[in-house]
Amino acid sequence: MTIEEMRERKRELGYSYEQLAEKANLPLGTVQKVLGGFTKAPRRATVEALERALTKEAPTSKQTSEATGTSAQSRDESKNYGYHVKESKTGFVEEMADSYGQASHKTQGNYNIRDYELLSVDQRMELIEGVLYDMASPSMAHQQITFMMGMQISNQIAAKKGTCVTFMAPTDVELFPGKPTIVQPDVMVICDPSIIKKKRIYGAPNFVIEVLSDSTKSKDLFTKSEVYEKAGVREYWMIDYEKRQIIMYGFEGTRRTQEDEKEEKLADVIPEAKARRFEIALRPMEGKVPVDFGKGEFVIDFDPILEQLERLEL
Repeated sequence: MTIEEMRERKRELGYSYEQLAEKANLPLGTVQKVLGGFTKAPRRATVEALERALTKEAPTSKQTSEATGTSAQSRDESKNYGYHVKESKTGFVEEMADSYGQASHKTQGNYNIRDYELLSVDQRMELIEGVLYDMASPSMAHQQITFMMGMQISNQIAAKKGTCVTFMAPTDVELFPGKPTIVQPDVMVICDPSIIKKKRIYGAPNFVIEVLSDSTKSKDLFTKSEVYEKAGVREYWMIDYEKRQIIMYGFEGTRRTQEDEKEEKLADVIPEAKARRFEIALRPMEGKVPVDFGKGEFVIDFDPILEQLERLEL
């Protein structure tokens, strides 16, 4: 039985992913990834377990309702929940489908906050101006850098009895409330507590750090730098661990206008990128580096971070 045949059989039987996972005695995430097309070469034992579960006699609608405690109407109402996506090698989402495998018929640039909220909980995505981007799992080095930077800033704020708050990914930030852009910065500092809500952050952080990786580098350098500037982020750092350098953007007081765009290129920093009117600096990823938005009150000491990465051979 092919994956497509399994999807079709699942629809015929009316099984939810939870029901199928239980019948196949498989983890829910495994079933979602296999039938969602994420696992390109599933294990034979997994495929056989799914085939056995899907070749059993189909339950009647009454049996299904009694087993799940839901009516046909409630199942119809719930079929819009739990979107699953198919990502491309570029990090863009090629297709978005609901939990029954039906395409949403939307194209990139047209997704909204509701679509984002309907994504499965095991899928980490970002929504930027209506475009969905897949978020690959970060490397161990990426995780250590993020954690240690976030902890350093948080400890300094606490020591000074400051009111700013540090967050680390995955934390949703709706940069323009009500508009289709939700990002998950690696590290951010927020000094306006009014934008911190139970569901997510609504508005621009004061300071954002992204740790560059192969899968997100282009997005972090170009797409996210622009939306962070538009949203009002005051300072934005990109950590290029491979080159051991920090690309630092200062946006405060340098809002971009069409007339201000320049034609020169930052060939040594961001190839092919047009320079915008903001402060930009390159710093080696070493020693204590002050955070400008905090007027030098906060610093990130990269020496212990590099020592940790070397000790772990990352």
